[in-house]
Amino acid sequence: MKNATILLILTILCFINTKARTQNETFTQWENMPIHFNPALTGGFEGILRLRTNHRNQWQSILGKNSFKTTAAAIDYKFGLADKRKFSVGFHTIIDSGGQSLSSESFNLSTSVVQTLGNPNSSHHAIALGFEAGMHNNKLDLDNVSWGGGPPIIEIFNSNIKFADISAGLTWQYLTKSHFSFQFGSAIHHLNRPNVSFSKENETKLSLLLNLHGNVEIPLSNRVSLVPSFLFSNFDTDEQFLVGVSNKWYFKSTDANFVQVGLFTKSTLNFDARAFNVYVISASIEVDSILLGFSFDHFQGINSNAYELSVGYTLGRANP
Repeated sequence: MKNATILLILTILCFINTKARTQNETFTQWENMPIHFNPALTGGFEGILRLRTNHRNQWQSILGKNSFKTTAAAIDYKFGLADKRKFSVGFHTIIDSGGQSLSSESFNLSTSVVQTLGNPNSSHHAIALGFEAGMHNNKLDLDNVSWGGGPPIIEIFNSNIKFADISAGLTWQYLTKSHFSFQFGSAIHHLNRPNVSFSKENETKLSLLLNLHGNVEIPLSNRVSLVPSFLFSNFDTDEQFLVGVSNKWYFKSTDANFVQVGLFTKSTLNFDARAFNVYVISASIEVDSILLGFSFDHFQGINSNAYELSVGYTLGRANP
């Protein structure tokens, strides 16, 4: 009965309330799933084709097998490698579930144009503009919940809703022939404000989501760099700020193979003004264009954790 009550509360908060959780899936390893956070990052890599997958499991110690799970896969392809203006296309899909009753899936197409400012064969700036259009499918299944005192009036709810979603983003980056670089960007999601209410009697417009992000790679030597980074998200009255720093070690000073380990802190303010502090350790390794990543989140105050696994591959990266 206690677990059923918890799941019922999560159902009400996550799907009937305007701050529906499954509208804004998030990852701690956001840089390993970039086009989900900003469509302008489509094609923002060295090479021709990029593949990424990510899986997140959250609050398993509290909810057990009904923990919140998010799985994503992405691919993006870049045209015009020799041009100062590059055009890229991408696709990513996300499957999200929480509890016995909550699930969603989305399919998203993105595109971007990157304009190089200056000589691309030397240190230069670049700006990118990106757009994304997606289709979302949210499901509310109340059959698996044990109701004390009998079930509610479910006739007033839709068990399945579909809606289109549109996003846009910008980035600015500076690249050099050494390991020094920086990138800053912003994106606005849900520009079309779709109706996400499961109620047949009321309409709920999805609030805009703002993402601000940035990172700087500061070489300490030919093989070692310091990489501070941040991600800020605002969704109506919800806010999340992830910030930290990583150490990055290159196998050789002239190639792209590396190991990166970082410590981060994440502060979250929910719609009910409850604040959570999360402490994160993250690690990645890339060898011969194959990327493996892992992160562990500890939620202070609620004695629970989350972990993420990411895998990626980049095709067409230039040899040093």
